[in-house]
Amino acid sequence: MIFFPQFHYKSDLMGMKGTGWLTLSSPQLESAKKAGELISETKYRKRPDSIKFTTVVDSPDLVHAKNSYMHCNERLYRSADAESLHRYTLIPDHPDFARARLNALHLSDKAYRNSWEQTRAGSYDFRLDAIPFQTARASREIASDFRYKEAFLRDRGLQVGYRSVNDDPRMRHFLSVGKLQSDNEYKKDFAKSRSLFHCRPDQPGFLQARRSQQLASDVCYRQPLPQPTCDPEQLGLKHAQKAHQLQSNVKYKSDLNLTRGIGWTPPGSYKVEMARRAAELAKAGGLVLRGASGGPEAMEPAYHQRGDVNPDATEILHVNRRKVLPL
Repeated sequence: MIFFPQFHYKSDLMGMKGTGWLTLSSPQLESAKKAGELISETKYRKRPDSIKFTTVVDSPDLVHAKNSYMHCNERLYRSADAESLHRYTLIPDHPDFARARLNALHLSDKAYRNSWEQTRAGSYDFRLDAIPFQTARASREIASDFRYKEAFLRDRGLQVGYRSVNDDPRMRHFLSVGKLQSDNEYKKDFAKSRSLFHCRPDQPGFLQARRSQQLASDVCYRQPLPQPTCDPEQLGLKHAQKAHQLQSNVKYKSDLNLTRGIGWTPPGSYKVEMARRAAELAKAGGLVLRGASGGPEAMEPAYHQRGDVNPDATEILHVNRRKVLPL
């Protein structure tokens, strides 16, 4: 009887087990809905005109944009001129109006032909001895090619009785005219004198060209300068020689070239003293051994050294080793 109320208490739980259910306003559901709205591509790309927005009419930005549009609008800019275009009245004696009327008169084809039309409407003088007829007839004869060749055709074949062409004045005239009009004759004198150019030696242009050629010539540029001579005891020459010796790199490095490759160790250097001490210690150890054996060479001096040669560490070790070790 004790377990019956507990079984009855869990009966609702057993009936709801396995059934999914969320309340409409639960925190999980609201969070999932808000997240879906945030990641929704459709709502992210929503058109601006579909968003409810009310602008402030008297905002400074909107007023400035309206004024800018009014200033930049071409239709409004031309509207005032278009309205006053048909309501403008020009006075008759205005200078611009008078100038326009005069320009129209000058450019009018009808006014240009008016005098000719009036003359044509009147009477004409058709006499044969009238001045216009005589002028036209003379102009036609001058411009006629037939009249131009008529005298030549008439005289052709009648020029007889001359021994040569030079006897006929007309032929001589034709030959001279032909020479004047001939391009070969015109250039013959130029071809003869083209290679005969004469220039005076003292002409400024010739002197300038010679000078420019000397400056541009490599031979004259590389010509050695003359060697000046002076007194060997001159103070300036001695000073120059001394300065040259001081500045000479060969003389500066002459001592280095003489001592290059020669080994040299200073007598009181650290390495020499260290080698000498090592040799003394080695000899002392050898003498102790030889003293025990009673060798005859136990009392030899520590080392023999030449007065004119600096002792070297390796040489000292070899000499002392030969003296210490038994034969």
